[in-house]
Amino acid sequence: MERDFFKDTQNLRENIKQNVFNQLNKIQTKKVKEIILQRQQKSSFIKGITSYHLHRGLNGNFSHNDLIDLSTAIEIYSTSMVLIDNLIDKHTLRDGETTYLNEYGPEMMGLASVYATNVGLLKLAPYLNNFFEITEVDGLDAISKAISSAVSMDIDKPTQPQQILENIVRVNGITLGFPLGLVASTATRNKLCIFEIMRYGTDTGTAFGLYEEIRDFLGEHGRGKASEMKSGRTPYFIADLSTRDSLFNPSDYVGKNISDLEHKKLVELLKANDALKRTQRLIKNHFKYGSEILRRNLNKDEFEILDSLKITIEEYLENII
Repeated sequence: MERDFFKDTQNLRENIKQNVFNQLNKIQTKKVKEIILQRQQKSSFIKGITSYHLHRGLNGNFSHNDLIDLSTAIEIYSTSMVLIDNLIDKHTLRDGETTYLNEYGPEMMGLASVYATNVGLLKLAPYLNNFFEITEVDGLDAISKAISSAVSMDIDKPTQPQQILENIVRVNGITLGFPLGLVASTATRNKLCIFEIMRYGTDTGTAFGLYEEIRDFLGEHGRGKASEMKSGRTPYFIADLSTRDSLFNPSDYVGKNISDLEHKKLVELLKANDALKRTQRLIKNHFKYGSEILRRNLNKDEFEILDSLKITIEEYLENII
């Protein structure tokens, strides 16, 4: 029977969501609470769900409630990265709703991000020493890179395809690889396995980074079409097109508030030159690499659940492209 990741994990998602909200409702500062809760209201909780099934797939011995707590900590920690993105890219809307950036200002958005980082790491603290002991990774360096990588894409703003891809690997990939490696260390002391799961996180995070660029460009984020391109960021597929069409100049679009007609013509140009399809194939390749890692390391039942995420996203991507 064909699996649907989001339908199959609906009950787990609700459990994680309830626990996340229980934790966040303890926040005393009203504005910080509203900013963080707004992000969580429409979250799909993919990182938390993945964490839950990774631990079980590696035959870990955490109870259901302990896994919900671990998944909650991963979600809260990861929220800080989204809030940084809101701040730097000036996202005033997500999923058609305010991010509170306009209402409360950049300082409060930054404070909310710091709060989410601190709370997330505090809740992950019981597992950090074990992770660093097994992997022999420099703990402070790992955390610093995971956090600082989240802002590097917005600051560097590369324009060449390879540079953009490398940034996506560093930002989206490593930012997911670190927490998933931490989750793996709660289930196994096999160093090679933990590093493989970190690689799975890197490949999956890279696939999602490219996927989210396409979603944003096509207006699937509920904040208008091509919002990140308008803010000055060059998507991978735009840079790819510029290397294949000498008449195409990205500066005509990047950093510009283009009209609906201009956007439509750009979509047609991208499709005519297979730029979106090439990015789609790249996404599939990274998902494939991650899937192979899971197949080697997880038990069959949990592998099938997590692999269905890849299948669900690939089908959705096929439909919107």
